[in-house]
Amino acid sequence: MATAAQVKANRENAKKSSGPTSEAGKEASSLNNFRYGLTGHAFLFLEWENPEVFDAMKAALTAEHKPATVTEHILVEKMAQYYWLSQRAVELQTVEMFQDPYDAERHQRIANFARYQAMHERLFKSALHDLLKLRAERRKEQIGFESQKRAAAEEARRAELQPYKLATAKTCAGRAQSHTTTPARKATAAMERMETPQNVPIAA
Repeated sequence: MATAAQVKANRENAKKSSGPTSEAGKEASSLNNFRYGLTGHAFLFLEWENPEVFDAMKAALTAEHKPATVTEHILVEKMAQYYWLSQRAVELQTVEMFQDPYDAERHQRIANFARYQAMHERLFKSALHDLLKLRAERRKEQIGFESQKRAAAEEARRAELQPYKLATAKTCAGRAQSHTTTPARKATAAMERMETPQNVPIAA
């Protein structure tokens, strides 16, 4: 483990470093990120990485989030790649830290790997946010569709019951009218019987 003096010296050396100065050095430095596959231009496995571990991790993410559309599957795939690249950056930092000598150039490489780690972690969170937002919107649409479907079914049921309701209303109205008319008719008949003379003797 580095002493406090060594850490201080490394920091001072890092401040003095301006990176490669020769054209060959600049070209080699520009190819480092492509060599480690951290730029995100293409997702490839390094020779010391196990694709089966990546597949298992992606399967776990798929089982957790259960993507149901093509877009959701793409976002889960991106999440798996971003996480894998962030862990690759961590591994590369660890390797560099245990190499000797720990000079300004090595310090700069570690700083670059740390930046790529942070970048891919942000991209992972962004893909996760997009996935959750997309699923929430799809869920709202599904709930709205189900509500419309229930409302349509209820309207259809009411339409089917409407003829029966009208027939019942007519029947009830007829019965009420019958109950109201019968006593009136009886009263009228009684009055007619009282006014009509019966067995009146005819004068000779």
